Amino acid sequence: MPEEALGGHGDTLLAVLQGSRIGVLATDAAGTVAHANTALWSRTGFAADELIGLPLAELPIWRPSPLLGEQFGQALAKGESWQGQLELRHKDGHLMPSAADLLPIPLPLGGIGGIGGFLLLLHGAPMAEPPPTEALPAAFDRLTGLPGEPVFRKVLRDSVERARLTQQPLTIARVDIDQFKQLNEGLGTDGADGVLVEVAQRLSASIRREDMVARLNGDEFGLLMGEAASEPAPLDRILAAISKPMTVAGHPLAVTVSIGSASFPADGETADELISAADAAVADAKRKGRNQISHARPSSCADRGFGRRQILAGLRQAIDSNELVLHYQPQLNLFSGEIVGAEALLRWAHPEQGLIPPMQFIPLAEESGLIIPISEWVLDRACAQAAAWRAAGLPPLRMAVNISARHFRFLDLIETVRGALQRSGLEPRHLEIELTESAMMHDVSAAMRVVDALKAIGLRISLDDFGTGHSSLAYLSRFDIDALKIDQSFVRDVTTNAVNASIVSATIAMAHKLGKSVIAEGVETAGQMHFLRGRECDEMQGFLFSPALPAAEFEARLARGDRLELQAARTRAGSNRLLIVDDEPNILSALRRLLRHEGYEIHTAASGTEALELLAIEPIQVVVSDQRMPGMSGTEFLGHVNSMYPQTVRIALSGYADLTAVTEAVNQGAIYRFLSKPWNDEDLKGALQAAFRHWRAKANPPEVQPADLETVDRAVSVHAAPHGAPSCGNR
Repeated sequence: MPEEALGGHGDTLLAVLQGSRIGVLATDAAGTVAHANTALWSRTGFAADELIGLPLAELPIWRPSPLLGEQFGQALAKGESWQGQLELRHKDGHLMPSAADLLPIPLPLGGIGGIGGFLLLLHGAPMAEPPPTEALPAAFDRLTGLPGEPVFRKVLRDSVERARLTQQPLTIARVDIDQFKQLNEGLGTDGADGVLVEVAQRLSASIRREDMVARLNGDEFGLLMGEAASEPAPLDRILAAISKPMTVAGHPLAVTVSIGSASFPADGETADELISAADAAVADAKRKGRNQISHARPSSCADRGFGRRQILAGLRQAIDSNELVLHYQPQLNLFSGEIVGAEALLRWAHPEQGLIPPMQFIPLAEESGLIIPISEWVLDRACAQAAAWRAAGLPPLRMAVNISARHFRFLDLIETVRGALQRSGLEPRHLEIELTESAMMHDVSAAMRVVDALKAIGLRISLDDFGTGHSSLAYLSRFDIDALKIDQSFVRDVTTNAVNASIVSATIAMAHKLGKSVIAEGVETAGQMHFLRGRECDEMQGFLFSPALPAAEFEARLARGDRLELQAARTRAGSNRLLIVDDEPNILSALRRLLRHEGYEIHTAASGTEALELLAIEPIQVVVSDQRMPGMSGTEFLGHVNSMYPQTVRIALSGYADLTAVTEAVNQGAIYRFLSKPWNDEDLKGALQAAFRHWRAKANPPEVQPADLETVDRAVSVHAAPHGAPSCGNR
């Protein structure tokens, strides 16, 4: 089963297990305990830190003799599931019979599990029969290894709440195997189970790492996908992957599925509404003949009682009824950490439906033309709020207001802005107008005239969502704009995606060359922030500091002088900073013990993703990485390091070498040296000393003497002008 089957939702699953009343132990791929929940501690008296890091078979909770039951030990050795009874030893010494379930884990749990790991469920009191299914946490479906329906619903609820805050769309899909009853009757139970496993594997292989697939019930699977998956392409890929011929129990089969999808918030605002909409859509796909995709229709969501007609009718009176409100997201200087601006973001506080996110009503407002009076209201309210904060003696800041593409093309926009400034008394230099690439590229000549007129008033102009549109750099250099806003789709994985890291770095450098400042949107982690600071990005906004806030909460933060704790990377003179990356805690501990007297400042990470986040914060000089890790292999990780931090010296240390991958990485310069496990202590120490010498040589190259330059110059001239041909004087 691919490790990505759980997607980026392992932490939520761990939270489910942590809250279970059943004692739970989870191990990594080596059988070492990596997680123990609260119920286990209350049952045995042993705290989590007394168990984590120990091999499962050597835990102090087992009865001293015999150590483990024979069947349990065999199942543990073979990586098989097992049910039975064991005697546990409490920390105070008394023995406790306990019913137990041993389950192989085919998925990573929040970055700690891996293929071949285990879940051990301990039920406490002895039982004459195996524990009933409902007594077990339905974390995994035992046949396919996928998360079960309760976990899927929990993750979906959390994702909906996050999407509501971030205003990002979300897509779910239900996948039903067509005519599964006939398959079951023709193949028998074992053959039908084989079909379910094969479909689960193909689904898991077809989704992105951040998406999720679960087995809901019988022949039904659920998919949870982010905004990029709201396009039909990922579902088309899944449909094609499953329809490829498969062989189960020696029988060639042609299996198809029907897929129904629904998106937040258009098709539902809660997890239950989205699931109902997807159920209706999959039924529609089956009615149309199966083996196809159907998206939720407006009628499938009619029971929510708030469709397009109601939105348009409500919008017409929302302004007069004081239902529209503004929230303000802080914008921060990345060198001082101070709040220097606020972006005004629109919300609709509907008296019956509650807070409606803009993604649900702004597109309809654009289509209907209602966006014009709404934009005028936003401009008036934002300018008035900024002027009120200024009059109250709060620190000066810039108020950023988005202008829609439709409003941008209206000739009276200039007068609308002038009127808002005059009514509020706000100085023009404190107002920033945010325009999108699509608005400016619709009619470039007209857009340039509007921008020039806005600049003549004294406003600041920024280009929003830069990189997601289709602007020409030649045109961009002609617009008199002050700032570029890097879209959050590039920022989201800037510490782990070498391509996006290069795009962001190049955008910042290009903007500065053109005399424009840069603000990054959607900054959520310290690693992202430090990466941007390291590339001299000027400003940022995002959940790392704060979501958009009601006016009173924003004012309170501004009055307190809240600022971003930059935690600048420390520059310790003479410090040799070493990062060790390995998903096995015992390996990290062993290397720390071995190197504790070598004078290194040692950092550790359990995965490539965690390590890339740390590299964005700490100025690491040498990296030592394992090869076989969940989510990202060592060579993939070191390739990212090579692209993003070329000065860092990279060493692979592994007992599971893929020679082809390692050879390719060495040839491409991604790896400085390869060492194998188990290592020789002295050889490893020597390799690290050589690596730090290599880093110092790269960081401080020897000075080139004038005589050497003349020698190089003559050599270049000879190669450039063979057979006596004249050399070019201007190189």
